[in-house]
Amino acid sequence: MVGYPVAVYVHVPFCASRCPYCDYTVTVGSLDLAPRLVDATLAAVGRHLSAIASPSPSVAYVGGGTPSLLPLSELERLLRGVAASCAPGAQVTVEVNAEHMSRQLLAACSAGGATRLSLGLQALQASVLLRLGRPGGGAAVESAARALALLEHWSGANNIDVLVGVAGQTRADVEQTLRAAAGATDHITLLELEQRPGQGADSGEGVADHLWLEAAAWLRAAGYESYETVHFGRAGARSEYVLHTSRVQPLVAVGPGAVGLLPGVRQGGHGAPVRTRYAEGPV
Repeated sequence: MVGYPVAVYVHVPFCASRCPYCDYTVTVGSLDLAPRLVDATLAAVGRHLSAIASPSPSVAYVGGGTPSLLPLSELERLLRGVAASCAPGAQVTVEVNAEHMSRQLLAACSAGGATRLSLGLQALQASVLLRLGRPGGGAAVESAARALALLEHWSGANNIDVLVGVAGQTRADVEQTLRAAAGATDHITLLELEQRPGQGADSGEGVADHLWLEAAAWLRAAGYESYETVHFGRAGARSEYVLHTSRVQPLVAVGPGAVGLLPGVRQGGHGAPVRTRYAEGPV
């Protein structure tokens, strides 16, 4: 039915807490449901892919929520099933939080077939992380620094998310985070916090925009190419998922907050086409 390349997106809804800037579909806790979610997700992926005539996907993305919050055995099982649905050599990305980074997590991701990590770093300053809902103050900074160091033990590709526009965040804060991230990755997603009064947004009109533009200029000067809005990669370090969705190509999306795109497929009985869920970033 589908004569174009198809990608797979999987949404894992579990989070330890809801970040004040997040408006995605998530559930706090409920990890006892993880085995059932993995079972249902893999069954749905197989069902959707078998229903369309298309080559095996060469791109898959496991986001959230917080996939790295899953028990490692379930995370590995989920990734293994997703990777098995794809063509050999597919780029399989999984989102991880800094506080979950460990040698054991990296081993589970590798064993499951993930080829790319997307690390939700956001910032390296305790005050900024606190406003983003990351508890622990100095402990959160230590987790972020440890996560960057652990990337040295990851053999695949990776991305690091950096967030600007947090109340009280300075140009120096952003540059410090970018310098650390640039030392650990060839791909950075530079996100600007949506301005929401009372939810940690910057109160100065236009300040966040200026911070983002200055940060983007810094990345370009450091050798990163802006190839799709908020995504910056050095040579050969692009996200295949970002490229796929930016071209509005077919996407099989599974999970409570997942939205896909399949030509001719209707949803909800209203005749509305399934829309693409698109973005790599904090979810």
